[in-house]
Amino acid sequence: MSLFDSKRSHKILATGVRLLAGYLGLFLVMIGFIMLLPLFMIVVFPGEWRAWASFVVPGGGAILIGSLLYFFCLFRTDKGKLGKHQDIILLVLLWVMALVVGAFPFFLNQYFVPGATSYTYLEGLFESTSGFTTTGLTIFQDYLDMAPAQADTNAWLETNSPHIFIFYRSVCHFFGGVGLVLVASSAISDSQGMKLYSAEGHTDKLLPNLKKSARLILTIYAGYIVLGTLGLWLFGMDWFDALQHSVAALATGGLSSRSTSLYYFLNPENIANYQTVYGNLSSGCAFSSLSGFNGITPINTIGMEVVTLISMLLGATCFMLHVELFTLKWKQFFRDVEIHLVIHLPRFGVSVHLLPYHDRLHQRAGYAGPWARGFVPLRRGDERRRRHGFDGGWFEAIPRGGLLQRAAMEIQIPEHQLALRAPEADLSLWGSAPAKRWRKQGCASL
Repeated sequence: MSLFDSKRSHKILATGVRLLAGYLGLFLVMIGFIMLLPLFMIVVFPGEWRAWASFVVPGGGAILIGSLLYFFCLFRTDKGKLGKHQDIILLVLLWVMALVVGAFPFFLNQYFVPGATSYTYLEGLFESTSGFTTTGLTIFQDYLDMAPAQADTNAWLETNSPHIFIFYRSVCHFFGGVGLVLVASSAISDSQGMKLYSAEGHTDKLLPNLKKSARLILTIYAGYIVLGTLGLWLFGMDWFDALQHSVAALATGGLSSRSTSLYYFLNPENIANYQTVYGNLSSGCAFSSLSGFNGITPINTIGMEVVTLISMLLGATCFMLHVELFTLKWKQFFRDVEIHLVIHLPRFGVSVHLLPYHDRLHQRAGYAGPWARGFVPLRRGDERRRRHGFDGGWFEAIPRGGLLQRAAMEIQIPEHQLALRAPEADLSLWGSAPAKRWRKQGCASL
């Protein structure tokens, strides 16, 4: 036996509570570093530097406690396997730690910065939970569009540090949207990490190596955010607001930098008056505007909505489809049921919406027109359908196709447009062979 093997054989095997405590320490260090990320905004908005302690104290404390836990429990030990149900326990504790520790910046700021907006710890916990779980509910008060109402805008910015805290909410959104467990599980061994990743309900296997999978997903999501931010900026939004809304849309969470969310940028009154209202107000950054509009590129509200919609759809798509998209596996990508649903659901919705109006397009000349191929003219077969329990006088046309046809049969529309209702004719023939064939085709599911 070599000297190396001899030393290795004397290592303690960490299992049970010791293994759990060590992994929790590692996760706590990760959460601490996440909480320090908003400090980068102090470089961009130096006037809001007073908020540094609200992040350094809880973030640094989390890193210190986590490091001690890892050192005493897992340093120079052989890591065992997670026992039965321990992966579930570790998963729950990871989320609880993230939410509990993530609440402290909102709660502590009032003590480090006199005069700052006061939040109770419960309110901070609510905001932290909303951010990490990408729920979007909020009790936040210091939105950027509230600056014009302040007596001293510069003092309000320095005291409440709205840019720092708004960016912190987006950081919570990003890691919650990407998957806090995916990021955390990549820090431990592949086998244990995959077990933890699966415990959260994920069944998609991205890449054989979990660390490479996490790196790939983070890269893809970061790329989406950059593209979304660039798209919103090109359509007239300020870069800071564009960044926050790009993250919020991709995470499908919705925490905004404005009190009225995206509608602030779509409101014609705000677009017309933003130079007057915010003209003399400074954000504390030479290349950022408190108004939310960059003043460089023309404002295009439709473009903003389209970019936001695409970001939300990308955020709602499973990880595996992103991998297939970026590895150019087009066939697998377009065969997935999620993609089929995204493509066909709007078509179905538009078709149902147009049902009351289709008779105006082809009510003359034997149903001529662009919709003629999509509907079956029933006037020719009224007599035959009346014999099998349908009153032909009630029908103008029925759209072809199973789901759309059934929906049309169940929707009652005024008689002068398109009335589809249960037959009031001879129901004794309902069990006849032609009627059975009619029901089997999905044309009479009333």
